[in-house]
Amino acid sequence: PANDTRRAPSLARDRKGILYATWLDTTNEEREPRIWLARSRDGGATWSEPDRVDDVADCVNLGGDCLGEPTIVIGPNPETKGDEVVYVLYGAADGLRVRSSRDEGATFRAAVTALPGTVASAEVAAPTTTGKESAPSFAVNAACAAASSGSACSPNAGSRCSQT
Repeated sequence: PANDTRRAPSLARDRKGILYATWLDTTNEEREPRIWLARSRDGGATWSEPDRVDDVADCVNLGGDCLGEPTIVIGPNPETKGDEVVYVLYGAADGLRVRSSRDEGATFRAAVTALPGTVASAEVAAPTTTGKESAPSFAVNAACAAASSGSACSPNAGSRCSQT
């Protein structure tokens, strides 16, 4: 639709086959950005009601366009062998934020700033296979981190830049 404000979708699938979708949306009364997550247990035929993922503290007193496009990643749970963690990464006022869920996206732990600054980048690497499961790793893209605010940032292959 012409008035659709949903953008920047990101998809991931866990080992159980659950599909996860995140996106940025401004269809709320305040017209402020929000990051949402929905799940599908039937290959995308139907989806759950969306749950808000961003932390309400991400944009306190900033309003406007303070959230960046989300990326979703699924990785092994370092706390419980065989379980997985849903990670949602997004740009916010203080940098690159990460929220994690250990219950298939039903609830999320408090947001953590993985990289401070107004221009951030994360490269998500697959877990290592050294005999024990490990979480995906997040690495800084130096070219993007060094870029000045408002400048274009070209990610390397496999990287994703987020500007706030």
